Amino acid sequence: EVSRERLAKLKEDFTYNLRLLEERDAELERYDAAFASLRAALRDKESEASELRIAAAEAAHAVAHEREASAEAGRKLEAAVARGREEAEAIRWKREDELQALAAELESAKRTAARRVAEAEEALSAERRDGATALEEHSRSLERGQREVVEALEQRLRAAEHRAAAAAEE
Repeated sequence: EVSRERLAKLKEDFTYNLRLLEERDAELERYDAAFASLRAALRDKESEASELRIAAAEAAHAVAHEREASAEAGRKLEAAVARGREEAEAIRWKREDELQALAAELESAKRTAARRVAEAEEALSAERRDGATALEEHSRSLERGQREVVEALEQRLRAAEHRAAAAAEE
């Protein structure tokens, strides 16, 4: 009867530990869902970074276009110099001031876009590293815990079998 009680207790312990393993499996599924969520956020950030790169390229194209326009304005300005030195100088200075202001604005926009791209890429990289590290550490921890539980259950089972065999021999 003592052996039956021990066996019943062992079965109860085994059922409890099995339930613990099932709870850990559920926890792993939650972490998988969290990882999928992080992966989606990463895709969103990568998309945003791509859009910022496109905006930077468009700004660079606009600068090149404005430089071409500036060159054309310079040619027109040289023709105007032939018609009248003072009128041409006034137009030239006005045009150069506008171009410098526009170039300054475009350069500022380009620096801002480049900075935002770099920040977004840095943030994405940090999120990737942090998410991967946390998931890896948690997975290792859960695996260790499961191994320990399984080993403890196997030891208990062997001990119970040994006791049951000893009881059977008596």
